[in-house]
Amino acid sequence: GLVSSYELDLWGRIRSGRKSALLEASASREDFNTVAMTLAAEVANRWVNIVSQKMQKRLLERQLQVNLTYLELIELRFRKAMVSALDVYQQKQIVDDVRAEIPLVEAQEQLLRHELALLLGKPPQTVLSISRENVPEPMGIPATGLPSDLLSARPDLRAAGMRLWAADWQVAVARANRLPAISLTGQARYGNGDLDVLFDNWLLRLAGNLTAPIFDGRRRAAEVERSLAVVDENLAAYRRTVLTAIKEVEDALVSEAKQREHIKGLEKVLDTARKALKQAGNRYRNGLTDYLPVLTQLLKVQELERDLIQQQTNLVVARISLHRALGGTWMESLSL
Repeated sequence: GLVSSYELDLWGRIRSGRKSALLEASASREDFNTVAMTLAAEVANRWVNIVSQKMQKRLLERQLQVNLTYLELIELRFRKAMVSALDVYQQKQIVDDVRAEIPLVEAQEQLLRHELALLLGKPPQTVLSISRENVPEPMGIPATGLPSDLLSARPDLRAAGMRLWAADWQVAVARANRLPAISLTGQARYGNGDLDVLFDNWLLRLAGNLTAPIFDGRRRAAEVERSLAVVDENLAAYRRTVLTAIKEVEDALVSEAKQREHIKGLEKVLDTARKALKQAGNRYRNGLTDYLPVLTQLLKVQELERDLIQQQTNLVVARISLHRALGGTWMESLSL
């Protein structure tokens, strides 16, 4: 036979459940947006680190050529009995150290390319064309707005708010379940004498729905308490998510500001080290000192040059973290 059923939504149970389900669906969409934003940030991080490794490799190759030039000059002076063999061995050590660093940088770049390909949904062996030669300089700091602006800008905050709202509607569902429900059921069957059976079944169902909230062993009352506990849980999660979002923005702002100060200080140190290297080289060529001051300053300059590239990379990473912390609405255009 055919059976159809309709429940009179006297207490708003069905309406509340529908609103809760719609909010959960919207929260799932915001979860998708959060994943998209995170993926974009991770792709940008891998990209800027690949560019950084390319810069490190070119720098090491230039440093290798400089060190080879120094080695040729020292060997020439050694053949003229102007310096000892120790100076030659010390410079050869620097040359070998730089040569040993180049394979490590190449390996790190290749590993980053594998990670980037995986993030793009491609096999690790995929050849990725990255034409950028230098790490970009971040523009001015974007407007951060008020902390309350994050509530509408960050998808994870929107998702947490929707789940809190959905949990509140579930409380209404649980409370409505404690009240009697009236369901209308229609059946169409073949056979004689079915009318009395249908009428008796309807009375039994109606009586059961009216008495169910009374003889349920406090199951429905416990469900109300559970739903209220879920609301408290979602409220705590929402509060934690909001505080974490504000912290991430503040952390990114502080990191970028201090990173810029550090880079300026590092550039001054590098400039001073280069001047000291020049002076040490002049004194060495004039026979006023041995090779140790030149060696010390050469190592210092080359270390600072490599460190400067890494710190410039860290500045861009801090900017990516800031944009990630601020969120946005560009993910809304993505299709599921």
